[in-house]
Amino acid sequence: MIYADENVWMPVVEGLRRRGWDVTSAREEDMLRESDEAHFEYARKND
Repeated sequence: MIYADENVWMPVVEGLRRRGWDVTSAREEDMLRESDEAHFEYARKND
């Protein structure tokens, strides 16, 4: 799975999905405004 942090525009996330990629975003996971360390830990725990 690709975890897109808040610097990745949602149209990019949606475009990846249309191309068959498994993607989630910081917005969808309620991770907006979290620290870089928190994003990294979330991504690590969720592969």
